[in-house]
Amino acid sequence: MDDPRDPVHLSTVRIHEPNETLQTLFGGVNRGVHNLFLFTQGSRDLVALATHGNAWFGSTQIFDITDPTEPEFVSAWGPELLCEEAYCSDDPYEETDPAVLVDHINGWIFCDLTPCFGASQIRSVHDITVTDDGELMYAAAWDAGMVLLDISDPAEPEVISIALEPELGSLDGEVNSHSMWPSEDGTIVVEGEEDFAAWETIQPPANLTFGEGDPPAPLPGTAVSTNAGDDFEGSQTGNTGTVDGDLLEVSSGPLAGNAYPAVEFAGDQPSFEATGPVDGDIVWIGRACDGDQIENAGAITDGGIAIVRRGACTFREKNFNAAAAGAEAIVIANHLTVSTPWGGLRIWDYSDPTNPVLASTFDTVCSAATDPFEAGCDPFGTFSVHNVVVETTGRTVKAYVSWYSDGMVVLDVTDPYDPVEVARFFDDTSGFIEANGGQPHDFWGVWKEPNQPWIYGSDRNGGLYVFLQQGSGSGR
Repeated sequence: MDDPRDPVHLSTVRIHEPNETLQTLFGGVNRGVHNLFLFTQGSRDLVALATHGNAWFGSTQIFDITDPTEPEFVSAWGPELLCEEAYCSDDPYEETDPAVLVDHINGWIFCDLTPCFGASQIRSVHDITVTDDGELMYAAAWDAGMVLLDISDPAEPEVISIALEPELGSLDGEVNSHSMWPSEDGTIVVEGEEDFAAWETIQPPANLTFGEGDPPAPLPGTAVSTNAGDDFEGSQTGNTGTVDGDLLEVSSGPLAGNAYPAVEFAGDQPSFEATGPVDGDIVWIGRACDGDQIENAGAITDGGIAIVRRGACTFREKNFNAAAAGAEAIVIANHLTVSTPWGGLRIWDYSDPTNPVLASTFDTVCSAATDPFEAGCDPFGTFSVHNVVVETTGRTVKAYVSWYSDGMVVLDVTDPYDPVEVARFFDDTSGFIEANGGQPHDFWGVWKEPNQPWIYGSDRNGGLYVFLQQGSGSGR
């Protein structure tokens, strides 16, 4: 870019599944790009990228961009190449038999080719980091682990090792390898685990839908947490209040004064934006599946808000049955019984890159908590790691971490077996929250300017932060 004030478009490349049969028969085209890493090898400029979403095959790809007007595909690699089962294709990228491909994909989706851990069922590459010499690539592949690849020949990536320790490396037994960064000499690698399945009994579930059909679902509806559902199961009638797209509030009755955060369903039902808030009796009616008895049926026949427990049938079925019972709105309460913690950091000893050893883990108070109230954490915060960069200054190795609601965190990982938090930026004072539009921190991106004291953090609620690091090893 000769003039950054006047960028010129040079080329566009659509990212496809590397298997042409999948492209033509199954629509594996235009996967998009999630993130990328620019690097050089001699006179060649290249880019390694992670495709967007859970691609079937080839979730990381390399392009030669030496001539930026004519990018050239070089290679694709994905954890599906680790498959050793009998129904795996010998070369899934060149396989033309649709039946073999379907077997391979089904095995991949249902965790038969490489294991899934906990609630996670993702094994595509999410993030990549390439070393300064352009010879090695680290690929964070969720439940397939952190994979180190030799890309000295970028046309033929070769696996050197896989770092995978679900039992010792994660508080909830999941892997969720999301991001990573090596030290300058490659002997230490800091890996971030991203996990959004935490505090499940306390937070309302998101991304639920009543679906679509003819006729459309009749009732507007939201979802609330297991704990909220337990309150209403224990106090099934006698409460009145209001529900809208993000709150169920009790105005009178045994639960008066309680306000339960909620998440509105997607689907073809009337939205609360169209109907407005719904007022009335709040009545527990059970699961509301076909064949179930509607509990407390007499209390809901004249309208009101039906509280329905999740499980045993579709949300759409529950919606129709609640409407038939007389409800004007439906609130579905989650049914999980255990809350798991968030994801933290894994610090690996790569002194032998063919055999990485988990040196230690690091969690914040909130990321390690199973109960936010006992730990003094915001129950509706996000306490997962997002990104990490590592810098070596002399003999000191530091990791700079964007940690969502926990702010920006700096660790000294010079001894990978004993990481030490040395700095953090976090502000939850009322003055800051007010200046931040009423929102807490939500740090997403991080960058450390090499050999300079400047640290950059992107807060999805608060904007771009530029920090000045001071003290030993700061460059000042």
